[in-house]
Amino acid sequence: MNELGLNFLDLGDSDKLPVILIHGMVLDQTMWTPQIPVLKEHYRVVTYDIRGRGLSEVGDAQYTYKMFADDLKSLMDYLEMDQAVL
Repeated sequence: MNELGLNFLDLGDSDKLPVILIHGMVLDQTMWTPQIPVLKEHYRVVTYDIRGRGLSEVGDAQYTYKMFADDLKSLMDYLEMDQAVL
């Protein structure tokens, strides 16, 4: 966990194109476990638990698409990413 309150993995070479894998609402980042080994050979792979799922904090606000987008942007800023493939 970090100051963002989001649990994430940052795998692969940081010089490669970042790919951020976002899970569905009722799952967590572990759904991407089978894909990670192949992807990290060619990309920087980031997976994370969206707010309220997995090991990420629940928060105290109503969940909105804007909140999830803001969380993603905050994670990208934290990881110093200007762009990524989602």
